[in-house]
Amino acid sequence: MKLILIPMALVGLLILRAPAQVQPQPEGQSTLSVCQLLLEPARFNGKVITVRGQHVGTSEGQWLRGTGCEGLVVTAAHSWPIELALAPAPAAGVPKYPYIHAVDFTFDFSSPARLKKKFQALSQTVPSSCIEVVYTGMFETYLDQWKSKIGADGNTIYLGLGHLNEAPGQLVPKSFDDAVPIPGCRAPANPADQH
Repeated sequence: MKLILIPMALVGLLILRAPAQVQPQPEGQSTLSVCQLLLEPARFNGKVITVRGQHVGTSEGQWLRGTGCEGLVVTAAHSWPIELALAPAPAAGVPKYPYIHAVDFTFDFSSPARLKKKFQALSQTVPSSCIEVVYTGMFETYLDQWKSKIGADGNTIYLGLGHLNEAPGQLVPKSFDDAVPIPGCRAPANPADQH
């Protein structure tokens, strides 16, 4: 496999671009949006943070997705999805997952049940498509995402995380904390419009 490196002069132009609506984390704010986190990934890399986003899951993985900041992270002309892959939860007695940083905590396995109750209560008054979840965990990213390689099928593979390396960062979960409404969110009038 061949490693492709982008000249360093271009990296500054390609790594991040910030839509006007995304602002860095204000001083004293304890919970970050996925968009705020990905705006300053080096600042939070390897740190335990609290982040909010929409939980999305398939049979191939789970993610926290940011809304309203599409196109925020672009490297080597690759526009990354605005999401964090959820890494397997660290647990005592379970073989170590290959995290990027040392993990010195275990997951609070009672937190999903508490979150489920909060989510169900909130969904009585707020459409589920307008609810974000709040998770605490360690944020991890590769700071050299401009590197890529050519796969056996001839496609470019970027240095990401999660399923198919398609997320610009991942969250090693410590706890699932809360469910909150997305500010200003209006659900589609017809449920079929949610696709």
